[in-house]
Amino acid sequence: MSQIALPPMPWMNCRVEPPNTPVHGITMTPDGKKIWITSVSDGAVYVYDLASKKLGKKIAVGECPTGSACPRTASMPGSAMPTPMNTSILDVKGEKEIARIKVGKAPKRVLVIEVPQDQLTEK
Repeated sequence: MSQIALPPMPWMNCRVEPPNTPVHGITMTPDGKKIWITSVSDGAVYVYDLASKKLGKKIAVGECPTGSACPRTASMPGSAMPTPMNTSILDVKGEKEIARIKVGKAPKRVLVIEVPQDQLTEK
């Protein structure tokens, strides 16, 4: 067990439940080597390396991200972070945002699933 100190952040202007929770989503990568920490205050995700115990990249994902989800297998490259009107899809290996999808007002409870290519109706 260890404590992670995030960099100083701006005052939180986002409305979240429960209130005053600037870190609102934590997800471990499928390999168990890194933790992705959602920072509501500065609209970003921070990557924490468990082996080195160092805080790495800050990934901008849009205003007020409130949660996170990561695929269960390494074959899927994404992680999702909902913001008030969008969900960011992140490349776990590259540690960067690869897409931002409009999803409507206040997306919650993100779940990342794998759909086999042969089951997709559109390619």
